[in-house]
Amino acid sequence: MLKLPFPLPQLTIPKHTLLVAIPLVVIASAGASYYFYSQYRSTRTELDRVKSLTVAAPQNDQIISEVAAITELPPGETPQVATVSDKTKLADQPFFKKAENGDVILIYTQAQKAILYRPSIKKIIDISPIFVSSPTPSTNPSRTP
Repeated sequence: MLKLPFPLPQLTIPKHTLLVAIPLVVIASAGASYYFYSQYRSTRTELDRVKSLTVAAPQNDQIISEVAAITELPPGETPQVATVSDKTKLADQPFFKKAENGDVILIYTQAQKAILYRPSIKKIIDISPIFVSSPTPSTNPSRTP
């Protein structure tokens, strides 16, 4: 063992400093843990949402092929696909009068056609024209006196 020619000074930490420092370290650690856990949860939720969207694409293709077997679909256009989740919110619209929860709507914007399809019985419930309005620029003629 190595001997030093001079004694080392003793470090003393006052008790009140320890009584303040230890709880502050615990609180800071708990805060950091909560922050990183909440970041993890939000990232996980977003990942699950994205996964559900990518899983829906093959299901959409299957539904489109089922409908194509029953009726002729507009060529060269991929429809927007939506599922009826609460038919009571759609009750005031005539197209959804016969809709049930779980029905699928295929919306062809270029062909201006909507198809209501019931996958449980593999039957088309309704086909209706849709009118997609594009915003028209407002012309404000200037008047010169």
